[in-house]
Amino acid sequence: MTGCFAEVIVDVHNRKVDRSFHYEIPADLQVTIGSHVVVPFNRRVVEGIVIGLDSEAPVIKIKPIIKLLDGQMQLSPELIHLARWMADYYICPLIQALQAVLPAPLGVKQEVIVEVLVDSDDPGIEALGFLDPDLGRVYQTILNSRKPVKLKNLTSRLGKGIIPQVENLVSRGVISLNTQFVTRKYREGPELQHDEIKEISPVELSREQRRALQEISAGLKRSEPVLLHGVTGSGKTEVYLRLVQAFLQQGKGALVLVPEIALTPQIQAVFSRAFPGQVAVLHSGMGDAQRAREYHRVLSGESPVVVGARSAVFAPLQNLGLIIVDEEHEQSYKQDENPKYHVREVAQKRAELCGCGLLLGSATPSLESYALALTHKYRLVSIRERIEGRPLPSVETVDLREELMEGNRTVFSRLLVEKMQDRFSRGEQVILFLNRRGFSSFIVCRACGYVAKCPHCEISLTYHLVSGDLRCHYCNYSVPAPSSCPSCNGRQISYFGLGTQRVEQEMSTLFPGIRVVRMDADATSAHGAHRDLFQTFERGEAQVLIGTQMVAKGLDFPRVTLVGVISADVSLHLPDFRARERTFQLLTQVAGRAGRGNLPGEVVVQTFSPEDPGILYSKTHDYEGFFRQEIEFRRALGYPPFNHLLRAVLAGENESNVARCAQDLGGALRQQVTALKRESQRQLEILGPAPSPISKLKNRFRWQVILKGKQVQDLKSGMGSAVKEFYQYSATGGINLTLDLDPMGMI
Repeated sequence: MTGCFAEVIVDVHNRKVDRSFHYEIPADLQVTIGSHVVVPFNRRVVEGIVIGLDSEAPVIKIKPIIKLLDGQMQLSPELIHLARWMADYYICPLIQALQAVLPAPLGVKQEVIVEVLVDSDDPGIEALGFLDPDLGRVYQTILNSRKPVKLKNLTSRLGKGIIPQVENLVSRGVISLNTQFVTRKYREGPELQHDEIKEISPVELSREQRRALQEISAGLKRSEPVLLHGVTGSGKTEVYLRLVQAFLQQGKGALVLVPEIALTPQIQAVFSRAFPGQVAVLHSGMGDAQRAREYHRVLSGESPVVVGARSAVFAPLQNLGLIIVDEEHEQSYKQDENPKYHVREVAQKRAELCGCGLLLGSATPSLESYALALTHKYRLVSIRERIEGRPLPSVETVDLREELMEGNRTVFSRLLVEKMQDRFSRGEQVILFLNRRGFSSFIVCRACGYVAKCPHCEISLTYHLVSGDLRCHYCNYSVPAPSSCPSCNGRQISYFGLGTQRVEQEMSTLFPGIRVVRMDADATSAHGAHRDLFQTFERGEAQVLIGTQMVAKGLDFPRVTLVGVISADVSLHLPDFRARERTFQLLTQVAGRAGRGNLPGEVVVQTFSPEDPGILYSKTHDYEGFFRQEIEFRRALGYPPFNHLLRAVLAGENESNVARCAQDLGGALRQQVTALKRESQRQLEILGPAPSPISKLKNRFRWQVILKGKQVQDLKSGMGSAVKEFYQYSATGGINLTLDLDPMGMI
């Protein structure tokens, strides 16, 4: 057999089909490695990615590629290599890794087109109506359309019962059915503004910034990953700008990653002022057409600097010189869906593949990163002072137990109210932080104990004041808030807990003349809402910004002199070994929003647990002290960074079937672990099988099995073999299995 053949990974999400297939390349198609193609697979047509080219086919019978999709969207060999690594490291099918690396999803659909072959003047046509009235009606409908009609539109108009008549007309040669492959159209969105920002002169670096810049540059020249630990307000962004400028002067590109889509407008503005016309933005919140346009600007070399959130780590920069991961500790850098990759790990692997520099920055580094820095796996660079010698904000804690004992049942402590009044009288701004949206956390009947829960998820519903409904923040189920108890019909319905909407309402009641901006997932769902809200606050048109974790980091508002943490306990008592670390990070980060201008800042932290180490150390901005205490807790219990975790979650609609499959997987895993221990004396531990902390989510029951060990390869080997055995010998129909290496959350 002559010709050229393509090795293709097909878009079939099934672990049993996790391998490549070969197809013949038609002479009229310019197929290369990374091309996005349409191919036949069994009895259907699917998309695929070309990962290799061969002069010979491994099988005798081979089918040709049907269609080549947008050639400008093809993946580079470097990104295909990165996807292969992700599939292996995160134990997922290669097609999932490749689709994560792809830019705006193209998608292709198969449409059946009906065309008329016999004109209405043909003598035999008149007889159709006499033979079968339905046959004549179908033909006449097709004829009246005056152009080829989609079969799905025809069945939508006349009903699916017409299929026999359509087949009859085809057999008589009256009509034909032709298959077309249509690339779905992008959702159009407004063009991003790249030219309206004027270039500005660089600011003078402080002594600490200059020293840090020199140390970072030295580390990057030695190909060492660098961890920049700089206190909030120390000017890390200005250091980033100088580094990017240096790489641009060498003809190389730079990738700047931020943890939240909400942060991209502000960081884009900063970099666009420094490098006008050279900055592209990529994140999943953009419209498909908008994202595709930005992607092409990067691919063409027009934009050698990319700013974006998690998915931007795959930006197709041709001559990448530097990757910056800002706020590297953030949980949002971990992908929730398969493949469950972490940006920090993917960025490090990409830096290795293309020989570029990697810089991780944070005021509160993850314990894992800081431990790697202390063991010289990363080069540690510190900035311990704020720019211009500005002091870190003073932090006071308020014990909410004492507030309750003294009769204060409002959202705000007396100290916080007093300090807000002072700020408003001086024309300064305030940020209020609460990492929970909605009005109330849950509602309960005081008569019978009924709690409103989501019927699809094992969690309580949150009350939202504006819409007047109870909503699930996992599946978005909503129901009108009841005026009486659905269980006992009593009227003793009470609202407990609080969210950002309630803080907003009480703020407006307490200070009726003060304008408030609320920033949470509900307020920022519309396109461009992040930017609009930030600009409103930045211009001073609002005195108070109320928000969830999206206001806790990366924002720089010089007129903010007071930060109020409404409840520091929201994340502290979650059933997760990272709960204290997250609380410390959030409090330290949000406290850092105060006093970033020429005016000193203050922070008031309201809590029921003022003695907790996570709160005590954040009060003094003492990261090293917190690290020393928390790392010993991790060491004693064998948690990361001393061990790795591999979590397997099984989900399905039948509870008993999920439990049985979890036990099957657990049994297979025990056999594999026993063999591994016998062969290599490895320390491996199995936790579970057991129901997940949230045992039901989106109508699917959930069980989990966790494997703990020091070597990632041991975990992957043990779990990988167990999963293969599980699929081979267990009845897995209706069961969805996800694997998460080093999960950021255990809920």
